[in-house]
Amino acid sequence: MMESEISREIHLFEDELQGPTPRSVPPFLKEGSFSRRRSLALGLFLLTGTALVFLSLVPWVRQLGLYIIPLGYIRWGGLACILLSGAAFSLRGILPGPFEYVIRGLPVSVRVLNVTKSPTAMVNGEPAFYSFQVEGETIHPETGEQYQTEISSEEFSATWKDHYSTRLKVGDLVTGVYLPSRFEKTLKLYGFLGLSEQASLIQKTPLLRKKECWRIGWVGACCLGLLGSLLWSLYALERFQPLDFRYQQAAFPCIAGGLLVAFLFVWATWREYKRRMSEMRERNAKAAAEGGALEVGSEGMWGRVGFYGWGMKGVLFLGATLLGATVTLGLCFSVNALLDSSEPTYLSTEVTGRLIERHGFLARFYHIEYLVPGTHETETFSTSPQVLSDFRADRCLLHVYEGRLGWPWVKYITPLERTKSIGI
Repeated sequence: MMESEISREIHLFEDELQGPTPRSVPPFLKEGSFSRRRSLALGLFLLTGTALVFLSLVPWVRQLGLYIIPLGYIRWGGLACILLSGAAFSLRGILPGPFEYVIRGLPVSVRVLNVTKSPTAMVNGEPAFYSFQVEGETIHPETGEQYQTEISSEEFSATWKDHYSTRLKVGDLVTGVYLPSRFEKTLKLYGFLGLSEQASLIQKTPLLRKKECWRIGWVGACCLGLLGSLLWSLYALERFQPLDFRYQQAAFPCIAGGLLVAFLFVWATWREYKRRMSEMRERNAKAAAEGGALEVGSEGMWGRVGFYGWGMKGVLFLGATLLGATVTLGLCFSVNALLDSSEPTYLSTEVTGRLIERHGFLARFYHIEYLVPGTHETETFSTSPQVLSDFRADRCLLHVYEGRLGWPWVKYITPLERTKSIGI
């Protein structure tokens, strides 16, 4: 495209970009989509903060905060959310955001040479965020020469990328806008600012279409089930660990469970990849025929080859195997303890310590450490902070049960001074 061809073609800029700067923001933009999104975000932030403050007053949440460390700080997090939402609301007039392009921006005509939907961030080899990338051509306002550049839209989540489309076509002449003396760093397409529905170049379909509701519900249920299983397994590994246990005793079920979870992970992600690629090819074929935006870079982990691609597959397969093995071991401990109907055996032993074990900023566990009877090894018994605080005896009595799977485990531990009250 020659410079003369761009300059000769008539392109009318939007009314709000007409006239000298600084301009005033017209009322229809103040009530437009950007203002509504900003107000909604501030409202949700304020609501979240209020909910966190009230949750911090609930007794069982406070009790749970003794074990799950972040829950102990939700009150401060809620107050921070409330203060930040109030500050952001107060600074709306001082920090105009994209309205600055209306107030001080200078418009130019931009010819669309190419447009794609491309990933902008990757997590574990999979696209996490996308944006529309436009290769455009315009006249540099300072040099008067032909200037080509790439202009990006705002990012949107990869989860909802199929709901975003653009009405831009190759060859379209659209409005660009930039801030004075910073043309190359601030040039944007006016329709990418999202100030109003009328000017927007990005279209969104409803996020929850009927044919997708079942898939979203199924994926959500699986994720919640997996998270619940993992949390319970971590609790079971602490609370129901058998006495003098050797992990070789559960090697077979752990290996079987780990491989089962890993193969289910491979099957599910491969099936999702094939579905996604099939839909992308259909959309790209339609876009190519119409001169619209092509989706690129969506291959993700399964589309990658070479050392990096196979390395990522191996790491994720190993991670899924370890996750499955952990959940299986927790399940074995739970079955051994919760389905146990044996009579207890009482063993007297020495208390060697009282421990508070902290795992980073995630969890806190409370243990009574004791000497395993007949050995020089020590084990720990998970308990509550109240019991740990009151436990002052140097010797204790272990209530040992045989276990459903034949793995003896300690159900209770009492100070030796208290055994007379139960007739021992």
